Amino acid sequence: MDTRTLRQLIAEAENSGFSRRGKRIDLSADQDTQYLLVPVLPESVPSDSWICALLAYAPATAGGRHSPFRRVPHRLDVAPRTFEGLKRLSRKQKNQLLHALIWEATSPALPARKSSG
Repeated sequence: MDTRTLRQLIAEAENSGFSRRGKRIDLSADQDTQYLLVPVLPESVPSDSWICALLAYAPATAGGRHSPFRRVPHRLDVAPRTFEGLKRLSRKQKNQLLHALIWEATSPALPARKSSG
């Protein structure tokens, strides 16, 4: 997802009273950065939600000198209906992501990308 969609999810988490609202997520990344939302655990309090982990992905840097991935150290709660409504990756995007993950796993230790800000 793009930064605009992530901002909308953060606003929804805040308005829904979820405990993981993404307040400290750095959204100052460049426009090309995409975010992968990974549901980790379901939660039922205060209402049904997915506890999600985030991974920032800069496709333009894949195969380069720095890792295209950056783990976002904060969790975000997302309502199941909202999660189901998110745009899915296209086959091409899945293949690019899989290629980048394989490259990351099989390359010698790459220095981490410096986060902006």
